[in-house]
Parts: sequence; C-alpha cells; structure tokens
Amino acid sequence: MSTAPNYQLRPALPADWPAIEALLERLKLPTEGAYDHLSTYVVAIQDGQLLGCIGAEIYPSSSGPVALMRSVAIEPDWQRRGVGEALVSFLDEKGRPGVTERVYVVPPASQIGPITTGQRKTLITESIVAGVYEKLVDRESAFEMIKGRTSAQMA
Repeated sequence: MSTAPNYQLRPALPADWPAIEALLERLKLPTEGAYDHLSTYVVAIQDGQLLGCIGAEIYPSSSGPVALMRSVAIEPDWQRRGVGEALVSFLDEKGRPGVTERVYVVPPASQIGPITTGQRKTLITESIVAGVYEKLVDRESAFEMIKGRTSAQMA
C-alpha cells in the first residue's frame, strides 16, 4: 500500500528564487534567464524546504500552448521518488496545477561540436570518479602469466 506524498506542490513565488537558484547551481543546471520565467515554475515544498522545481518557457502554437521545459531539478535525496513526475503533471502554461498537452525536454549539457580543453578539464576534475583512474597500473595479464608458466616449465 503506497502512501500519499508528504510535500506540497504550488506555483513558485519570488521568495522561492534563492532556493531555486541554489538548487539549480548545485545540480549544475543553467540559471541564466531562469528568473525571467519564474512565473512558470512549480515547486515541491516540505516543511518550508525546497525539494524540487520545474520551469518552462511557454510558446503559442496552433494547437495551443506548448512548453519548452527549462529546468527540472530535484534534490538528490528526493530523486526517484515521484517528485519530478508530480511536478511535470502539475505544470500548465501559467505555472498553475493542470495538465500539459505537450512538453519538450532540452538536455542541460547539450552542445554541438567538440568541447574545449577547459571544458574537458572541468568535466574531469568535477567527475565523481576524479582521481580514481589517473594512476597508470600495468598489471600482468593472463597471457603473460600463462606464457611465464610455460616458459618456466620448458626450462
């Protein structure tokens, strides 16, 4: 038996911006221009703490408004617990609870063309495996072990 979520979904308020901006930055998502679309953001709040947010850029179309999803950010401890799905379900063209007909997602780190040397260095140093694979280890392979045994037996 599942229980109802113990958080509240509501349209974002200007007072929520510092927490939204901090969450986006922690998750390495873009913040530039996000405040301009704050009226479309919906937040998930529990005990006054921001659990996640979603924002969009809304554009008219012949079939009705379409949303370009700007940011979906969920606190790591709350990921895979349905918060993102709840936020997507409640975002309409005015940031109010409702059903969205169509949502487009833009990956936050997409880029056309190769990354620069600086970007590569940043990605490597900020990786969760930074420092794990830098040391060169030349272990004896199975082929070398068998070859050694064979050579020893023949001697």
